Amino acid sequence: KAQAQAIGALGRMALHGFMEECTAALREVALHSGVERSRIAAVEALGETAVSILRRDVAPIVARRRRALVSEESEPAAQIVGKLEEVAAFDDVEAVRRCAALALERIAAEARSVDRSDLADACLSFLANLAAEEEGTL
Repeated sequence: KAQAQAIGALGRMALHGFMEECTAALREVALHSGVERSRIAAVEALGETAVSILRRDVAPIVARRRRALVSEESEPAAQIVGKLEEVAAFDDVEAVRRCAALALERIAAEARSVDRSDLADACLSFLANLAAEEEGTL
């Protein structure tokens, strides 16, 4: 339980100025923890962080300055997507890979809803390629 709380705290801290450090730590837990539940919690925290970033990008106070912030604010979400793609493609535990794929689907849906079709398309394209690879059609 303490590990899960710490993992959740890392996700929340990522939204408050510690993006690089926290998402890097979550990536390490997702890929290398010896506890499957912790790995899944880290993947979920990464996904939630990316969704929160996308939602924050359209918050009323930010919306006024959206054009100036889009390139800055979209980069952290794209970085998290990259980390989740790594987990979805290379993790050795199927449940963790599935969790990462679900997080990417959720990010794609949120990205589309906030007019970030570039990020949504990138997530969905990755997932389609991954599914094709798993089926041996690529």
